[in-house]
Amino acid sequence: MLSHLVTIFIFFCCFFITSGCNPQKKKAPEKKAETIQIVYVNWAEGVAMTQLASAIIEEKLGTPVTLSKTDIASVFNGLASGKNQVFLDAWLPVTHGNYIHDYRNQIFDLGVNFDHAKTGLVVPAYMHLSSISQLNNYKTRLNKHIVGIETGAGIMRLANRAIQEYNLDFELLISSESEMISSLQYAIQEKQPIVVTGWIPHWMFKKYDLKFLTDPLQVFGDHEQIHTIIHKGFEDEYPRITAFLKRFKLDKETLQNFMLQLHQSNINTRDEALQWIQSHPKLVHSWIAPSDSLKNVSVAQ
Repeated sequence: MLSHLVTIFIFFCCFFITSGCNPQKKKAPEKKAETIQIVYVNWAEGVAMTQLASAIIEEKLGTPVTLSKTDIASVFNGLASGKNQVFLDAWLPVTHGNYIHDYRNQIFDLGVNFDHAKTGLVVPAYMHLSSISQLNNYKTRLNKHIVGIETGAGIMRLANRAIQEYNLDFELLISSESEMISSLQYAIQEKQPIVVTGWIPHWMFKKYDLKFLTDPLQVFGDHEQIHTIIHKGFEDEYPRITAFLKRFKLDKETLQNFMLQLHQSNINTRDEALQWIQSHPKLVHSWIAPSDSLKNVSVAQ
């Protein structure tokens, strides 16, 4: 009899140990990270959006941020591996579409943060030139050069494709955004012809009278959207930050004004971002307001 009682006692002890005394598992709180890793390329719009978003995450959401600057290929490699967690400057569907496709199983697309973006070949408004298809008529005056940015950028891939598809007798010069801007500024100052790889949003369209060359073959696409991309799994670990990032959107006027402000500023970009946050309280509040749903989070296709 005693042995039976011992057996029953052991059975119930094992049952409670394996099943747990608390029948309902508590939901884990949002992970407290030492730092959020945000990556960017040194392009004007990416710098502006990254500075704003990181300042808000630190000042309003209480999570430290580490910023890393690199090239576009390394951005997506890092997002796929988890070395990077957030990128706010992915151009879709054309410019960075190949990266999104290649890493679609390792990243999440949180959606559009800037609509009606555009890439293409840009000239000063004083040039009597309206289409990419007309460039060969100006090749001597332009020294057969299109001034580009760094190799690997999506716009450079498309510019090379435009040279082929329009059968242009031109060379695409590899430089950087800052060097391209310097060449453009000098040409405008001297009223000289120049063609560059350009895009909107950018502060240069606020400062100078510029125009896109029409693209009859649609090499650069119709218009682009800038998306926020995260490492897959980030949305589960940091739902509040993810909700903010989904709400974080800027219109053309707001973003380009801030970009020009950064370009002309005598203080560092972080301080400019903090001042901007203080002067736009309603907009910032609309981004960080509590969210009860992440229903619209979608896996990048």
